[in-house]
Amino acid sequence: MTITISLRLKSTHLTVDDFELALGRRASFCWGPGDHRFSPDGEHMAGFRENSFAIFDLFQGGGVSLADALEKALRELSDHRNLFRQLEELGDNAEVSIDFGRVLDAGGTLSPQLIGELNRLGLGLRFASHAQDLSNASGSDDRSVNTDATRSFLRAIVNAEHASDGVLDVCVKYRGDRSVYDERSWLREERVGMDGVADPGFGSGPVSYSDVDWLCVPAVSRWSADSSGYASRFQALVTACADIPGAIISGNEVMFFPAFVKESCE
Repeated sequence: MTITISLRLKSTHLTVDDFELALGRRASFCWGPGDHRFSPDGEHMAGFRENSFAIFDLFQGGGVSLADALEKALRELSDHRNLFRQLEELGDNAEVSIDFGRVLDAGGTLSPQLIGELNRLGLGLRFASHAQDLSNASGSDDRSVNTDATRSFLRAIVNAEHASDGVLDVCVKYRGDRSVYDERSWLREERVGMDGVADPGFGSGPVSYSDVDWLCVPAVSRWSADSSGYASRFQALVTACADIPGAIISGNEVMFFPAFVKESCE
């Protein structure tokens, strides 16, 4: 039985950079204040994040007891008590998350000593049996990428930007990556190729269409100070993508799933 253990940090005072500097490692998944809000299944939600959040993977494997797996993870965290206590004093949150599947049904237990060690470090404990994977967004299966629809959607972005001489925000979710990248598009017609976007792709690149899980253009920009100009570009995109398979329009955003084909937008 596979056991997955991770560290989850949430704060309205410290940044993800603060977390990573203190722990000496990169987060496996994160967001920061001002990032667009997305649900775990990939749906864009209105508004922006107000806090920092990061997940650090600690252990994944089988053939060991829950107690042994947690003890190994806590040894790795034992030198970072000051960070966890700081978060606790600020009213923020630090916890160890255990996805144990059915391991407890097989007799897995946690001793009072391990619970005491968690408390000593200033860590909470979260159980998540078969927890929902943050990377499990819509459109992330193995179906073939609709390259024609992808090119049409990207060209619609280019044309919408030309309509009012500016850029649109593009949030990108890549396959196999739990993070959502919030960038400016910087697209040009000549960069939209047969199989991908030349460098730069969406603020960074190049990007292969087969690597894209989904794209989102939000109705409200994080970057642009010209709200009326951005709104004009967004409306031009809505009009242009009305017949593009895989484009889903709502009041908050235009979503596009390269491998997900719909007959028409709603």
